Formats: sequence, structure tokens, C-alpha cells
Amino acid sequence: MPEGLSRLYLNGAYDRVGASWLTREDRDVEIQDFLAYLNGLYDHILAGRSPETLQINLLGFSQGAATACRWLANEHIRVDRLVLWAGFFPNGFADMIDPARLATVDAHYVYGRQDEYIRDMPDPQAYIDQIQRHAPGLRITAYEGGHRVEPAVLKEVLRSGST
Repeated sequence: MPEGLSRLYLNGAYDRVGASWLTREDRDVEIQDFLAYLNGLYDHILAGRSPETLQINLLGFSQGAATACRWLANEHIRVDRLVLWAGFFPNGFADMIDPARLATVDAHYVYGRQDEYIRDMPDPQAYIDQIQRHAPGLRITAYEGGHRVEPAVLKEVLRSGST
């Protein structure tokens, strides 16, 4: 899972570093830049291999969930499973990707009930319900935890989608 191309301190103590895919400054150019970067990475990793012969999972965490949706919507890549973990879609899920694009993808949205970014929303359940309405095939998984990828939960999500 590649991380955002820009790093920043998450607090005034300078002890938590985060990564960001884009800011509102020059947003459209930034989106094109990271799509080109991700497409090049995908092509490099799969050079000489047929994507159809591989099980490809795409995990987008936090801001990376929107990035994963934009990347899949770009139609350069093929994935079997999409896991959107604790993502926020300020203008709605369909703003990132046409939900019809997920028809052939095992798609999941995972979030922690104690995730401060979800918990502190005015109406967290309405947000989750809106995602589900926009993408009815998306499997929703909630767990007891915060804003981080929990390995045991991820293993269960991957196991639940396997055939």
C-alpha cells in the first residue's frame, strides 16, 4: 500500500507524522499527479505479469480511501477486492467513484467505532448510511477501535470476501 506523497506533523509535539495525498491547493493537478504515480507503480510491479492471473487487493486507509476510489475510477487498474478503511468522502461516495464500477469488485468499508474522525461527526450513523445508499454492494464492517488499521480485523475482512 503506497502512502500519500506529502508528509506532515499531526500535532504540535511533532511526535506523530502523517502522510497526505493532496490538499485543496492545486487539487486537480495533484490528483492527476498521484494517479500517474500510482499507475506507473502498478505497471512496474506487474511488468511481465498478467493482472488477470493474480488476486489484487487495494486498501485505502483514511485519506487514502478517496485516493483508492479515484485510482480505481481511473480505469487503469484491475482489482479483485477494495477495502476502504476509515475513509471520509465529504461530497459523498459517488463523488469519488461511480458505484457501478464496483459491480465486479469485492468492496468493503471498515471503520472503528472509537475512530475520532467518525465518532466526532455530527451524525456518524447517517454518514455510514449515506455510504451504504450510494454503494449498496459495499460491505460495512464496524469494530471496536480507533483510527488505525487493525491487523486482526483486516484478516477477517479479507477472509470474509474470499471465495
